[in-house]
Amino acid sequence: MLFFSLLACSDYELDKDQDASDSGEFRPDDVHDDDGGDGGDGGDGGDGGDGGDGGDGGDDTDRDTPSWDEPPDGEPPEEWVDDCDESAVSSSFSPDEIYVLSWDPTEMSGTLTVPEDNWYHVYDTSIMESGSSQTNETSFVRIPTSANPAGTPAYANCGNEWLIEDSDNSGSPPAAMVYIGTFWLEAGDNEVTLHHYCALYRSGQCGTFHITSDSGSTCDSSGVNSVHLTADGVCVVPVD
Repeated sequence: MLFFSLLACSDYELDKDQDASDSGEFRPDDVHDDDGGDGGDGGDGGDGGDGGDGGDGGDDTDRDTPSWDEPPDGEPPEEWVDDCDESAVSSSFSPDEIYVLSWDPTEMSGTLTVPEDNWYHVYDTSIMESGSSQTNETSFVRIPTSANPAGTPAYANCGNEWLIEDSDNSGSPPAAMVYIGTFWLEAGDNEVTLHHYCALYRSGQCGTFHITSDSGSTCDSSGVNSVHLTADGVCVVPVD
């Protein structure tokens, strides 16, 4: 199942084995927090006068303000969690559901609303739901903002995208929430576009994610390979 609108295939100019760090897409610079400046020395007092006060140190309070220029450190979070984290923010997603298919539609958009600017880990209930009957229910999401017009995630596992792999090919879908990416979101409404992997594959990208064991359900066949994003399953967790 998928849930966000897919960019045109022409937007992808990456080699399928290209590392995200070499993609040429804009990425936030590494951030180094600077301490506030040292206060100036107090002046010497003249005859009978008090020495001047030392200057105040530079203001370093902005270090704790979330910023697009300060992407998350370390590795992405777990791909599967049992339920929504208690630190998740109150958010909403509309419409009730968006979905994408192998061929048409390969992209669809919805609106995710959050209370403040921040980096967020985004989850949803299992977006692949057809078990072994649809083996390429793989997708990815983009969320453009004014700071990040491309809408690419903080972490990538193929080119600039975080591909949400089809994980239920050996049986029933997991009864859990799947990680769909870490994004810079802005306070208010954010357009979320769910893209089907098959369109990306057919443009020559990320071929190692293509499952060919079932010839009737490949990205080259007429298989549906539906991916769904549901509003009642969205979980949005601020990055610490």
